[in-house]
Amino acid sequence: MSLYPPYLLGGVRMVAVATDLRGCRVRVRHGLLNRNLNGTVFGGTLYSAADPIYAVLFWQIFAREGRAVRVWTRSASVRFRAPVTTSIEYDFHIDDDVVDRARSALDARGKFEQALHVAGVAPDGKVCVEIETVVHLAAR
Repeated sequence: MSLYPPYLLGGVRMVAVATDLRGCRVRVRHGLLNRNLNGTVFGGTLYSAADPIYAVLFWQIFAREGRAVRVWTRSASVRFRAPVTTSIEYDFHIDDDVVDRARSALDARGKFEQALHVAGVAPDGKVCVEIETVVHLAAR
């Protein structure tokens, strides 16, 4: 993922992935290539760091089970709470009950949608950005 162009040029790095693929940590560095006119991290970088993560995690969880699914980010909303002047981190996590509900819905209806949330947090604990992503899964 770190070679994905929006990540590579935006100072975005996946720094940890859970062995069960139910979570990961992504860091956005404040740097020269992702600054806006105010010297803070560009909002597009903050969103692009979070955009594919839940979809990729679901895709990999089900691929590990030998199940082919198509996964899309159906919609997203971003709330910028504070200017980002330092690095921030997103801690993504998918609860086991959400995976179980997805599995059941895929078996019964062939599709599943879920809204998931993540916050971008500065080193001092301040929440700088909140993102809600609606992920859509469909059986192949």
